Amino acid sequence: MADEKPPKDNRVPIMMSDAELGAIDNWRFENRIATRSEAIRRLCKIALFVDDKLDLLLEDLGAAANSVLDVVNLTEEPPPLDSWEFRLLDAVFSGDGGLIKAVGDLEELAVVTRPYRTAPSLQEAIEQAARERVLHLGRREDAQAEEKAARDEGVTKSKK
Repeated sequence: MADEKPPKDNRVPIMMSDAELGAIDNWRFENRIATRSEAIRRLCKIALFVDDKLDLLLEDLGAAANSVLDVVNLTEEPPPLDSWEFRLLDAVFSGDGGLIKAVGDLEELAVVTRPYRTAPSLQEAIEQAARERVLHLGRREDAQAEEKAARDEGVTKSKK
């Protein structure tokens, strides 16, 4: 790779929509990047890094959530509200930012970005990603409703 030129020596003409340029410019200004070209280079580096790590991170977070559940090893009776087991479960399942939510967010990222790797055209990728996001959010809302119902039932049983 000794022949590889520094990034500013290679010109890559690219066509973008007004919306895409607007999003890049907004990101550029929010992050105080001097030029649009530099912003695009940085966004490409970020995307390549995330793409490389996403599946592994999702797998690791899922395993961590499962490990916590194994440690608590819930029986038919929920743990008392003042126990470490309950606090641990609350941290895992908390809708405000628990481990399960983080796994869900990463799953959404993986599901929505996958078409950009595999679809035959950008337009097909955009359409497929939009469909996948809607499906994923629907499944996630169903799962969150089930988790909330289970948590509410557990709190009710604990108070008795």
